[in-house]
Amino acid sequence: MSSISEAHTLIEETNKLYLKTEDLKYIDKIREIHESILQTHAKKQQELRSIIKDLTLRVKRAEASATRSSSSQEHQAHMHKLEDDKSSTQSAIASLETEQQAVRQYLTLASLELKHIDEKNDSVQRRKVSGLPHAEADLQLYRNLTGIEWDYQSNNVKGFIMSQPNEVKKFELDTNTTEKFDITN
Repeated sequence: MSSISEAHTLIEETNKLYLKTEDLKYIDKIREIHESILQTHAKKQQELRSIIKDLTLRVKRAEASATRSSSSQEHQAHMHKLEDDKSSTQSAIASLETEQQAVRQYLTLASLELKHIDEKNDSVQRRKVSGLPHAEADLQLYRNLTGIEWDYQSNNVKGFIMSQPNEVKKFELDTNTTEKFDITN
């Protein structure tokens, strides 16, 4: 046994040589920290187990209190009503989508028609503006040839006839009492 005790003695002496007191304190501190971490870990695991048990119990209580308050037949009737409501809502949505599509088509056509009308209006305005001097010239020529100047503001056929340079005759024909034939002659 002397060899074992010699070995122990040799190990202790070697430890003393290689391990200084500061190193031993550092190792002891690390062991303490490690032990503290293990204890904290064990405490947290115990707390988590307790919390999980509490939550499991709460879930079971909630499931027990969440049983249906109505019978199976009432539930089936309610489900059937909900399915009917769902079906009618879906058909209403489909109808509205069809109507929306029709309105979009109508708006597209109306927009095209409006564009066409605007183009025609522009064309008429251009012709009107370009034709206005000709119409004025034609009216001036008519007035000079016939000697008649019309009152365009009146609702009746009204105006003046200048037969000679100093002679002016006023005329007015009521459109309600005078025949069209007499007015034109």
